[in-house]
Amino acid sequence: MAAGDFNLAAASDILKEKYDDHEAYKILVADDPFLGMLKREEGVLVGKNFKFAIQYGTGRGVATTLAKARAGKSTNPYTDVELHRGRLYGVGGIDRETMETAKSNKAAFVNGIDAEQDGLLHTMNERLIDWAYKNGGGAIGVIGATTVVGTAILVLSDAADAQNFQVDGIYELSATDGTSGAIETGSLTCVAVDRQAGTVTMSGNLTAGVATAAVGQYVFPAGDHATHYADSYGKRVAVGLDGWLPITAPGATPFFGIDRSKDPLRLGGCRYNGRGAPMEETLIKGLAEFSMQGATKIDTVLTSESRVASLIVSLGNRCRFDTKVNPVTKVGFKGVEVVTSNGTVTVFGTPHCKSDRGYALQLNTWRLLTMNKCPKFIDEDGLTIRRSRDGGDGFEWEMVGYLQFACNMPGKNGVFQW
Repeated sequence: MAAGDFNLAAASDILKEKYDDHEAYKILVADDPFLGMLKREEGVLVGKNFKFAIQYGTGRGVATTLAKARAGKSTNPYTDVELHRGRLYGVGGIDRETMETAKSNKAAFVNGIDAEQDGLLHTMNERLIDWAYKNGGGAIGVIGATTVVGTAILVLSDAADAQNFQVDGIYELSATDGTSGAIETGSLTCVAVDRQAGTVTMSGNLTAGVATAAVGQYVFPAGDHATHYADSYGKRVAVGLDGWLPITAPGATPFFGIDRSKDPLRLGGCRYNGRGAPMEETLIKGLAEFSMQGATKIDTVLTSESRVASLIVSLGNRCRFDTKVNPVTKVGFKGVEVVTSNGTVTVFGTPHCKSDRGYALQLNTWRLLTMNKCPKFIDEDGLTIRRSRDGGDGFEWEMVGYLQFACNMPGKNGVFQW
């Protein structure tokens, strides 16, 4: 390519070639065992809402006489949930100087754009991982009891949530977790994060940015309160494990249009409270109880990294590791094997799982559903890179992923409370 031939079309081709659909998706899911091991089904979230069948029982045509068996015969009971699409957008950019450099040094351009695109995909990755373990409301933290709202320092109720915050990020507050309600007026801009202390420093006093800021309110990346920003296509945040497998048995509040109270276990998963007991004991007893409730093929447990560390110490020289590899992305994850009365399960740690939770999964009942390539460049005009839309002297590109987590048999899965 001659120097004079370099233009936006040529730059777009370089970006699309370097980050094709497979490579972009691999980066999007590479940092988390749940995302990394999920089977993806592409091209299914079409239409306004996608109907997805959940099986919550088996046929009833069984009796001690043929006549009674015939009288009671039925097909397996299913209920249709109507899934909305979570929408994950990302915008990356480079300055004019980097673009000008490309006219004489293509390698310099590739290096520059690599850094920016990798950063964008990893930021999208962090948001998607957070969604994977949450309830679909969009909250990333709660204002802790020791916060003084007349200052700029927000103390999180769970210090581990500090990982969800970024310097220069803009945040909104709400009295609800996003599954209902609305945001408070105003916003806050982060200028510093202490990830060990679990504090976030804003650009001014909390009440200067949000006059109604108060202890106990939930914090959201701007635009992520699922109910406040919902539109005719539904809520914009994907529903993760805490939504599908709530720690408290679900009531009649509609979940993707269904009433789970008619069979909380089959439609909302098993649950076991092992608080105060050693983790290994909780795993063995909890999985035995899940098995008695019908979840007999659990093969994977997801929990916090600190819990996995405690498990490794507890097992001592009995500790064995197992690596699971996604055959499509070739991404692998190492976990700890635990032998139970129902077979061996592999326990994986992730910083995005709450420290008091553990999700026991039959992994083949889960899917990551997408509308098309995920993520994909927004390039309907034929260009991936274009002049910045904000009027700045630079260039930008946009990506989007339309997706939703889905489980066709929630009752074959469970949640622990440690």
